[in-house]
Amino acid sequence: MDNYQKRFYRGYHISGELISYQVTIDESDLYIASTLLSDIDARIALNKARNLIKKCISLHPLFFSSLIPLDIEYNTPPVSWMLEAAQICSVGPMAAVAGAVSRYVGEALLEKNNEVIVENGGDIFISSKSPRKVMVYAGESPVSMNIAIEVPAGTYGICTSAGKVGPSLSFGKADAAIVLSRDCALADAAATQLGNLAKNESDIEAAVSAISSLPGILGAMAVYNDKIAVKGEIKLTGV
Repeated sequence: MDNYQKRFYRGYHISGELISYQVTIDESDLYIASTLLSDIDARIALNKARNLIKKCISLHPLFFSSLIPLDIEYNTPPVSWMLEAAQICSVGPMAAVAGAVSRYVGEALLEKNNEVIVENGGDIFISSKSPRKVMVYAGESPVSMNIAIEVPAGTYGICTSAGKVGPSLSFGKADAAIVLSRDCALADAAATQLGNLAKNESDIEAAVSAISSLPGILGAMAVYNDKIAVKGEIKLTGV
């Protein structure tokens, strides 16, 4: 799982009528907004998700280290979500871990909340009755913090990877690789692969087209210096 880094961008978070709070267990650090204060339920769900992932790793050590999909029969979420997302995106299952945990905790909180947002290191589960804006952080790019993506009302995952920012493993050099999907685990894995494909400025159009064509992907966006490539249902708006 990712090493902890201070998430300074959380200072820009505005949740409106929702209640915001932070839940951490070891290296897992979630920032949550929901209809009700549900920090205890969130902690229980996060701990369960972590234990389920650790159990799979103990049974299948390659689950943690593999950079390619694994042919493992495992029917329990969030592990099953990670394995499926890895197969679709041609990455290792841990490429989907943050998005899968966000989804697991978010779905658990929806049992008592009408709206839930779970952010896990830039990988976001959103279930909202109204559209929400997600600000684009892209490191030193002039695009960074100057545009946002409007996520429609409904339940979505919007996840970000980068080759120049943050602790996540990437084989590319994108300032930001962002993917929108109904499945947060899939969005996370796809964002990782998008970041891998975006090795230079001339790659980003083809990379975004390739990722947006994957099953279950609604849209993709890549930022490289001052260049932006967008495909699918990514709606850019002002901050």
